[in-house]
Amino acid sequence: SHYDEWTAVSASAQTPSPVAASTPASLEAARPLPAPSQERAPPTPDQPAAQRALQHQDGAAGDAVCGDGKCDASETLASCFADCPGVSTPPTCGEEPHSDPQGNAVVDGRGHKKASAAECCEACAAHAANPRNAKRPCNSWVFCYMPVCWSLDTGNTHTFGECWLKWQTDASHPLYGQRGKYSAEFRKKHWSAHRHNNLTVPTHVPWAGGVLGARVDLSVTWETGADGSMRSSAGDVMVDYRPWESREQNLKRGVKPEQMKF
Repeated sequence: SHYDEWTAVSASAQTPSPVAASTPASLEAARPLPAPSQERAPPTPDQPAAQRALQHQDGAAGDAVCGDGKCDASETLASCFADCPGVSTPPTCGEEPHSDPQGNAVVDGRGHKKASAAECCEACAAHAANPRNAKRPCNSWVFCYMPVCWSLDTGNTHTFGECWLKWQTDASHPLYGQRGKYSAEFRKKHWSAHRHNNLTVPTHVPWAGGVLGARVDLSVTWETGADGSMRSSAGDVMVDYRPWESREQNLKRGVKPEQMKF
């Protein structure tokens, strides 16, 4: 879906779910792209949160505070991207707003469109329940909810409805390509990545993702730095695992041993 979609596409093809230019072709998925389904109209940035199903609207509109982690009724993607669109799926989906879970892409999102994050999660669960997918059942998903979702794979334009289904080796230690807010250094470093598409780097990861069954503490916020590391408000640090690098190289960058698997 987007950030490290080396899971499905080779670097030569210039493509998560989003692929770095150094991604080796040996990691691309050996499967044809599924036929695209009927396109849905994407939401507009100023669409009120009250019009989006299953959104968290615990406070009164007059009490809305941008940055409190809740997409209140008066807040929109345009007025408060930090909080919106918010969680829109059942707890079993393990959704984390502004996140891009990694994993092997078992279904390429560019040809697999859904109307909502909830539908994307349902598709992941259905894939996992199918005995034919027993070897690599979907356990993580990523959904594009913007008209165009910014990513680091500059050779593609990711659009509303993309639903990437992924499989991680150890979902109890989930891997992410990016989470939460982009640091000022990240935005400066990648400011021109999509200049050809007239897109600037957003303040936060423009994807919604989840790991099935995961418990997400929404009070914890994350920031993705220019070096790809992700730091939480609770003091945790996650460094993106790069399977095309050696174990020693990953360890040197700070990748935890339990996360050196896909």
